[in-house]
Amino acid sequence: MKHIAAINDLSGVGWCSLSVILPVLSYMGYCVNPVPTAVLSNHTAFPYAYSVSLTESLKPYLDAWDKNGFQQDAILIGYLGSPEQADVLYQFLTHAREKNPELIIILDPVMGDHGRLYRNITSRYIDSMRKLIRLADLCCPNLTEAAFLSDLDYQGITYALTQCTSEEGRKMVLNAMFSGLSCLTEGKIVVTGIDCGDLYQNAVWQPDAELQILYNSKSGAGRPGTGDLFASIMTGDYLETGDLVNSVKRAADFVALSVKHSEEEALAPVFGVQFEDILSRI
Repeated sequence: MKHIAAINDLSGVGWCSLSVILPVLSYMGYCVNPVPTAVLSNHTAFPYAYSVSLTESLKPYLDAWDKNGFQQDAILIGYLGSPEQADVLYQFLTHAREKNPELIIILDPVMGDHGRLYRNITSRYIDSMRKLIRLADLCCPNLTEAAFLSDLDYQGITYALTQCTSEEGRKMVLNAMFSGLSCLTEGKIVVTGIDCGDLYQNAVWQPDAELQILYNSKSGAGRPGTGDLFASIMTGDYLETGDLVNSVKRAADFVALSVKHSEEEALAPVFGVQFEDILSRI
């Protein structure tokens, strides 16, 4: 059984982050070793939330792993509470790869959505993400995060994409962004959840391969945690098959199914997506 370290926050209520990653990757046959970066009473889409940052605990937590000789086959990184956490992780990842050159590092650089950064994200935080991406074999930002990382104008990109009448035109716009991102990493890149009206796009960029655009119909209202669900399934499938395009398709299909299922179960969107009872359909 392969071991995956899942570095993310933990919310007591609301399907997101570790409460999504742990059951999904466990169901897919992996031993998941959590590394909490913060603990929250509930995720922050609710009106009130209590949170405790674990920045001070992160280094001794990971140092204990190192002293015990724990090794991972892959590391999936999501939300970090501060640039200081990114600095700690950079050292940990560098050392982990020295011990295990086959280690796969996957980064979901959680920073914002819909053209806006989350309230605690600063320019230093963005720079720390750019540093972490250098170590990633695969990163999966959404369009907002990709724009900030590549230092491009989100509004300009979204306007250009809406004006394109052909897939070739859309590829030209996206390739300009991937050109900027590829200066930060030699790894593969997936830009997720690009809103195209009635459809979502996921764009897959791999060195020495043609840009692939995959489409999914919208199946309900937007919900928190769908990015975590997508990253989990993509990670699990990619580690098993090595076929990134198919892994992205499998992840996007299940996210759409989970959103539809949550609508049918009358789950309020703020809670996220209900998926445990349909995991057999991944």
